[in-house]
Amino acid sequence: MDVDMQVVAESSRSGGRGRSKGPRVSHCSKCGRAGHNIRTYQEEIRVNLEEYSN
Repeated sequence: MDVDMQVVAESSRSGGRGRSKGPRVSHCSKCGRAGHNIRTYQEEIRVNLEEYSN
């Protein structure tokens, strides 16, 4: 078995995960946006001010 075939065989056994090309960016599983996760997710709440005016 030559080296190239061995590399392909080993990477397929390990799930095909090789070296990444840069830092991994995590995405929120609730909204899908980058920069936060489900624990730090903050939903924007909009309030109709006409309902609360006297």
